[in-house]
Amino acid sequence: MSEQEEVFQKQEEPIKKVESKKENKFGVDKVVLTVSLVGLVIVSGLWAKDRGVFNKTSSGISGNKNGVKVELYVMSQCPYGVQAEDAMKPVIDKIGKDINFNINYIADEDGKGGFSSLHGEKEVKGDIVQLCAKKYDAEKYFDMIICQNKDSANVDTNWEACANEVKLSNIDKVKACSTNQEGKALLTENIKLAKAASVSGSPTYYINGKQYQGNRDEGSIIKEICKADSKIAACKSLPVCFTDNDCSDNVAKIGRCIDAGKKTVRCEYFDPKPVTLTVLNDKRNADGASIEAQITDSLKQIFKGLQVKILDYSDAEGKKIASTIPGIKLPAYLFGADVKDGEGYANVQSYLSEQGGYQLLAVGSQFDPTKEICDNKIDDNGNGKIDCADLECSGSTVCRKEISKKLDLFVMADCPYGNTAEDAMKEVLANFGKNINLNINYIASKNADGTFTSLHGDYEVKEDKVELCVNKYFPLKNFEFVTCMNTKGVKTTDWKTCATEVGFATAKVSTCAEGAEGSYLLAQNIKIAESLGVSASPTWLVNNKYQGPALDAESIKTLFCKYNVGVAGCEKTLTSDSQATAAASAGAGCAAAQ
Repeated sequence: MSEQEEVFQKQEEPIKKVESKKENKFGVDKVVLTVSLVGLVIVSGLWAKDRGVFNKTSSGISGNKNGVKVELYVMSQCPYGVQAEDAMKPVIDKIGKDINFNINYIADEDGKGGFSSLHGEKEVKGDIVQLCAKKYDAEKYFDMIICQNKDSANVDTNWEACANEVKLSNIDKVKACSTNQEGKALLTENIKLAKAASVSGSPTYYINGKQYQGNRDEGSIIKEICKADSKIAACKSLPVCFTDNDCSDNVAKIGRCIDAGKKTVRCEYFDPKPVTLTVLNDKRNADGASIEAQITDSLKQIFKGLQVKILDYSDAEGKKIASTIPGIKLPAYLFGADVKDGEGYANVQSYLSEQGGYQLLAVGSQFDPTKEICDNKIDDNGNGKIDCADLECSGSTVCRKEISKKLDLFVMADCPYGNTAEDAMKEVLANFGKNINLNINYIASKNADGTFTSLHGDYEVKEDKVELCVNKYFPLKNFEFVTCMNTKGVKTTDWKTCATEVGFATAKVSTCAEGAEGSYLLAQNIKIAESLGVSASPTWLVNNKYQGPALDAESIKTLFCKYNVGVAGCEKTLTSDSQATAAASAGAGCAAAQ
């Protein structure tokens, strides 16, 4: 996943176990931007809480084991985790002897003796080698990590050069550890620590057993440590500010930390520049009302001189503005040209585009005021057709015909959450037998030139096509084939291994997947997903109408039985996974652009 740069907030949210992609600034970025604004982060697991587990001793860098305990949970390739580690370097340099600092890693065991992590196998290898370095050279392993962070995309391979650069001890032992059971055991222990504390976000800090959610800069972290132990020598002479964030006494003005790091350091306050914002929404868009208020309030924190004007699409002025911006989605946030002079411009610049004489902010709005609303008994688009009678509503769940015992699963072929749902489905199918009709659909995007893109790359597009073609020509073998692919972790080039194991000829599938037929099948799947507004893997559709989340067998059964009361099999209790249930409820999944 490509995480987005820090926007709107000086303190960005941690990366959770959720996948996204960065196609352009109006793709997934706009969704992440909204998330950053209102703090709505999709998680896989629960928010970390204060837990006694942090009283346990874990290996750490050289320092005072009786000092303030600082725990940092990261994924080794996560940009935000890398930022957090880099921010800790000057902290360690200044007060390392007064703290007990530990880095731990967030990953999952795959149930087959291996591991999975949000950024893939390279990250797993990076986690393991860093843990091995921590074990064999607690003095210098952190220096090795800081060196690796200069090229964090290659933490699996750049460690040895960095180890030599910082003169890490026992490099041979580290290498051996990282390639055998020893390294795996270290990562397994870290996974247990993270799960015991319900940590799923990279980075997550704990200082003296309490989660720290403040700014991730040197000064803020040192100040928090000093709250835990004011006897630390460095705490007795803290400057008035380290960054502009520390200058907040005058909430109506812009605080600046002048001469940071010098004896003359001080806070100075300035009047904010006026910035005009027109918010255009539609009173028919009930879902947009709450998000509109939250985003507007967040923007006021960024631009203290923000002057907001609210318009409705039904107003003459609102319709006039909308007519100048083709394809506008509401709510729309339209800055005037003066936004470029505002103190928060750098935070939003990447998400602005000139539209109709305004600077339109991309926030992931989806409401199209020109389209028919399918359940309000009004002819919204003026074509004489109301609600489900309008063809525009043909794909809407409210207008879809209910088909009992039907269960559709929308996934990306290589999404780990989708794979988890598919694997759990094996028990569900065994439980219901002929009382359930499962169909697997695929999430991707069709480009203007007829090609396709998918979150995990071109190989995933090819895998989608293969699995769709298997479903067409060997439907009774399809689910077994899909779960075989999940188990082996093979990519499209190796799919014939599973075909042989499952027992079907590959010629028809190859012709289909490599030709126009496979492209047609995927295009049809994409149309279905788009008409339903489905962009996250996995998403369930029960009885052709009702959407819901689920990752474990018991949750899938419960969702299915909610709309199929009395079906044989609903009375049974299937395998439940509390963490998977919590993750699904929180919206965990691989998210594509809409």
